[in-house]
Amino acid sequence: MTTKVRHKNSDKTYLLLGTGYGAFRAMAMANTLHALNPEIDEGEMGMIAVCDSDGTVRWIDHRMVEVIDIDGKTPHELLGDH
Repeated sequence: MTTKVRHKNSDKTYLLLGTGYGAFRAMAMANTLHALNPEIDEGEMGMIAVCDSDGTVRWIDHRMVEVIDIDGKTPHELLGDH
């Protein structure tokens, strides 16, 4: 099954390879007062693995792409008005 996706910002087309997630944790220490109680930001975000026409694999935030076709058919052709 071949799934093509389009990056919303760049309008580039990629092949969807799989899904996953990215986890992050960042700590901000602006001054010595924060050293006792640093600000910590952490979380997870959904990511998808895609490749371009050269075969280069990239991880992209899932919210930044839309499916344009699956095996040559649009999502609307496959799902109808559901």
